[in-house]
Amino acid sequence: MTIITHPFPRFSEEEYTRRSSVVRALMQEANLSALLVFSTISSPYEVAYLANFPSTWETILVFPLEGLPTLLLELYNHVPNARQMASLADVRWGGPDLAESAARNVRERGLAQSTLGLVGKIPFQYYEQLRGELPQAVLVDFTGAYRQLRLVKSEEEIAFQRLGTQLSDRAIEALERPGERGCADHRDQCAVLSGLSRTDPAPFCHWLITHARIPTAV
Repeated sequence: MTIITHPFPRFSEEEYTRRSSVVRALMQEANLSALLVFSTISSPYEVAYLANFPSTWETILVFPLEGLPTLLLELYNHVPNARQMASLADVRWGGPDLAESAARNVRERGLAQSTLGLVGKIPFQYYEQLRGELPQAVLVDFTGAYRQLRLVKSEEEIAFQRLGTQLSDRAIEALERPGERGCADHRDQCAVLSGLSRTDPAPFCHWLITHARIPTAV
């Protein structure tokens, strides 16, 4: 299996087709006409699962049972990068009001009187606004079912997990190498990152935790 890493790490088109199919099958069982999938930079996984975009701020993915999905971004200057990374064709700026843009997209699809599934930690203000913008729609929480679906991994997802563990092992091996006693934390961080070659995907996020050791009197 060839893992795509350039220009950005991503799964194959076949994998995203598989994900869309299983999500839509679950939507059909729940009688949902569309999903409104919400993600932020601190919780990017809901949108990334279907769109291959790790949300760099607030995003809403309108994912219909039938038709092409639309990815809406809060920050205008993030749109060009999202269009390069995302597996979706329709990536737009969500305007100054992300919830209103999502509701308008639902209305344009003719789904304003249907049952819609909400996925992710949608802020209360957005939820209230969606209720006001779509008064005839039924809004249901679909987060649990959606996350449960993600727990069942495909062969391609398992291959990516194996790659991730290999990179983690290399970083830890770099940290285990003898270093200078009393060196600053940023030197340890450089050692960890140097364990990854320049051809490897950059880590999305990493932590380095140290603690002071109180010397004991002899």
